[in-house]
Amino acid sequence: MLGIDHRAATLAFRERIAAAVADLPSVMGHLRAHAAEAAVLSTCNRTELYLVGADPEQGVRCLSHVTQTPPEQFADSLAARAGADAASHLFAVAAGLESQLLGETQVLGQVRDAYYAAKEVGGLGPVLGTMFRYALSVGKRARAQTGISRGAASIGSAAADIVKTELPTAARRRALIVGAGEAAERVLAHLQPLRIGRIDVANRTVARAEALVAPPGQALPLDAIADALTEADLAIFAVAVPHPILGRDVARAVVARRAQRPLLLLDLAVPRNVAPGVGELPGVRLYDVDEVQGRAALAVERRQGEVEAVRALVAAQVAQFEEWMHARRAAAQIVRLRDRAEALRQEEVRRATAGLSGRERAAVDRATRAVLRSLLHGPTVALRKADDPRVADLLAEAFKRTRVRDGVDAAPVLART
Repeated sequence: MLGIDHRAATLAFRERIAAAVADLPSVMGHLRAHAAEAAVLSTCNRTELYLVGADPEQGVRCLSHVTQTPPEQFADSLAARAGADAASHLFAVAAGLESQLLGETQVLGQVRDAYYAAKEVGGLGPVLGTMFRYALSVGKRARAQTGISRGAASIGSAAADIVKTELPTAARRRALIVGAGEAAERVLAHLQPLRIGRIDVANRTVARAEALVAPPGQALPLDAIADALTEADLAIFAVAVPHPILGRDVARAVVARRAQRPLLLLDLAVPRNVAPGVGELPGVRLYDVDEVQGRAALAVERRQGEVEAVRALVAAQVAQFEEWMHARRAAAQIVRLRDRAEALRQEEVRRATAGLSGRERAAVDRATRAVLRSLLHGPTVALRKADDPRVADLLAEAFKRTRVRDGVDAAPVLART
């Protein structure tokens, strides 16, 4: 796993990287040229590549290429994990332990989206497919079996708290939600109890906006945002686009038409939907996603008592994943060993039974098969228990070097091997 998150990377850097990986088919095409399996997880707080069959240097080159970012720019923000550590990290992300908002629920859906997106473009194989399924499983159990996600600590509740603080009830006449995805839907649910007179929803697909809006609100296209902002008291942006949809020039024109009425803007998107300079305009108060999540962080304190229980679930899931990986490696090693031994047996049977009748050849074949099964039982058990993949290679090499001379019974030689 290679990635950046809110702990080490600024919002500006995160949004640039998130925008760069938005074209998933193109990104995955490059990743698959260097890795056997690949998946991209992109959330408000992180962008991470999960790769199988690529070494760390290849991974960094891939990340640099798909994001058009020189490797040195990642020097202070890039995290790299391998093996069980990478699995443990993904499981912790899905369980809400790695979010800026401890226990937030949206990230589990984002892990699920990453899984299906990678599956659709052919990025998943047996390892990442299993790892993501394990991550989704532990994420669900963490929320069902612990209190890690209980309470009002979420983007939606934080947004509602800001609205209550910034706007008195009488000033909550009209609101605009820009976006109609999961984040917008969650925020809308938290706004409804605030007695806002009218809530409009703008979206690229108006039909999706219509599914969220309730009278007297209206569903609007994105190009109607400027007019809607002229009348709104607050607007919340949550659209997945690579560039701001509300720039400073348009916002300045909106402010000029508002007759000095204050305007509250909450930008929950990464990359940002609202250009940073908009917050400097007179009468405009702009919160970006980091500020909104920081507001909710206070409510997270009560969840801290659940962290150890969730970490225990994650650790147990990692152990199960490691067992699965070991069984998978052992199975491949066992097949390799048996194939080599069987090839040797057939070679020697052909040489030793030349001139014998069909009945005699069949008897020799049955006897040598039985001997081989007996000989391989111990090594097979050892391989299933061993952690060192070199064991299978050493055993296979021993069979490879075994050559039985004409007239010599094969069984003692195989037994010594």
